[in-house]
Formats: sequence, structure tokens, C-alpha cells
Amino acid sequence: MPIREERIQSLSRFLEIIEEISEHNNSVWFRGHESIRYTLAPSIYRAPYTSRSENSFHAKFRSRAIPYLNTLPSHDDYWSWLFLMQHHNVPTRLLDWSTGALYALAFAILLRNNNLGDDDAVVWCLLPEILNDAQRVRIRLDASERIPNINVDSSKTKIEGAYSLEAVHAVDYPLALTGPLNSNRIVAQKGTFTLFPDRGSFNLEDTPDAEQFLIKIIIEHNRINTIKRQLVLLGITETSIYPELNSLGSEIKREFQP
Repeated sequence: MPIREERIQSLSRFLEIIEEISEHNNSVWFRGHESIRYTLAPSIYRAPYTSRSENSFHAKFRSRAIPYLNTLPSHDDYWSWLFLMQHHNVPTRLLDWSTGALYALAFAILLRNNNLGDDDAVVWCLLPEILNDAQRVRIRLDASERIPNINVDSSKTKIEGAYSLEAVHAVDYPLALTGPLNSNRIVAQKGTFTLFPDRGSFNLEDTPDAEQFLIKIIIEHNRINTIKRQLVLLGITETSIYPELNSLGSEIKREFQP
């Protein structure tokens, strides 16, 4: 079956769809893309990299980032270092999501590249508990642990067994998980993640049964500016999603635009 698609022309319709999805699912995560052409794949899968590049990136980042960090993960805490890498734009097998629908919508349209022209934007909705079905991810999760936390020792052990680069058994699907809140950006964006396996590159939307855990909300390009203004009126601005001085600068410049 094809993935469910919804097309919207207003913020109110977007919120109606989110409410309807949330009524029927315990957890819903969101990811915004500026263009409908962008895929649900982590940065390490994109040429010239492969998942095997992660070890090299990990070693170089861990040895060279120390002077720039106020707080260091322990030397052998692979996963905490991996989340730091993701935060600082080093390619990893992680793909960012948010538990906040409006934040994902802001990612899709608020800082949108003007060169995208007539491309529609998109917000993807993920049902993480359905994705984490044991038959897909090869991890036996307890009823109270449908979405594992990488900070918890029991979860970390299970994740290492199935998703490390040295994992014995092949895994075909990503795992939805929560990670360390080791940056203001992750906290502000209500960040969560999918961890992709060590295998050839693939897009999440192209996996078998993707229609069971993905929904696609398309924002028509001719309505993007209107919805963007509505987001700003609701207080969702550049500094809401990127709490840093560069975002403040963008926000101030936008306020001077007609």
C-alpha cells in the first residue's frame, strides 16, 4: 500500500491532521523537509560516505573535539560521542526527529532556501512504536520500553548488540530511540532520533510496510509564506528551533522585511 499523503494549504488544516493522527497513536514524531524531493536517510548514507565511514569520523571527532568541549563524554562511551557528532554536523547513522509538530513545520518552511522555487515542502510523521516492532528491529523491548533510551544501561546493551558496526545479525530497519540531551538545540527542538543500521544506503520511506509507520503532509508551495507568517504569530521563530546568536540575527533581519 502507498504511504498516506495529505496536502495542506493552511495551518489550521495541518493541526487538524496532527490531532487526528495523535488520537490513534501513543507517540508521533515529526520531521520537516524544505523540499518534497528530500529523502528520509541519514547523512552517512549519502555519497561519498557509507555506514562504514562512521568509525573514522568517530575517531577523528573524539580526538580533535576535546579543546572545544566544556564537558566530555567518557572516552569509551561510543553513543554519547555519536550524538555529539550529529549535533555538530558530522555524518552519522542518526536521523533527527521532533516530538513537536510545529517545530517540524518550522524546519520545513521558516528558513526555507529561496532557490527551491515551486517545490512543495513536507512534514513527515513517524509512529515510532510501530517502527520499533520487534520483528523489524531485532531488539526485544519491554512493554514499558517501546522507545528505548540510549542513556539507560539495559537499552544501551540491546542497541549495541543489534546496531553497532560489529553487529552479528543484519538489521533491515532503523530503531526509534531517545538520546542524551547534550545540547541546547536538542532540548529546544524536542529532539528524538532514528538510528539506522550498518548496511547499504536506503530511504526509510522505501522500506517494506512503510505505510504502517509513516504519514506524509505536503505543504503546497504557494501557501508557504502565509503559513510562515502564522507560525511567527504563534511565537515559533528562528530562535525557537536554533537557540543561538546566528538565529537571533536571522530573526532580527526578518523583522525588517516587508
